[in-house]
Amino acid sequence: MLLAGFLAAALAFFANKLGQRVIGQAAAVYWAPPLEELAKTGLALLFRASLWGTHLVFGALEALVELSPPQASPAQGRGAKRRLAPAIASLTGHLLFGLVTLWGWQWFGHWAVGLLAAVITHFLWNAIVLDYFQPKED
Repeated sequence: MLLAGFLAAALAFFANKLGQRVIGQAAAVYWAPPLEELAKTGLALLFRASLWGTHLVFGALEALVELSPPQASPAQGRGAKRRLAPAIASLTGHLLFGLVTLWGWQWFGHWAVGLLAAVITHFLWNAIVLDYFQPKED
């Protein structure tokens, strides 16, 4: 579970950085969901690890990234309080995606259906969350 979660998070981190360079901020909505869900579910299956646990580890690591101060000047980054909400959203979201994957798998009897359900849920989640946390122009 730990190994699968860590590897999925590392794979997603580097692939998402590449996605941001290639297609910009849209990568968070269109690129990340299938990539992250496939990494978490695929590695959990490969290592015969807990699917729920792999999602938990992944979400916790993503939350830690959200909580970490930006690499640029501190004046450019979000304050600690402003980083807490995205961190909670990351952990909550990935736990939700794990639950959706398990439900789809149990309901239809195949992990691929759970994976597809999680990808769709992740697309919707990212669209909503990114819109909510996006700085609004007055």
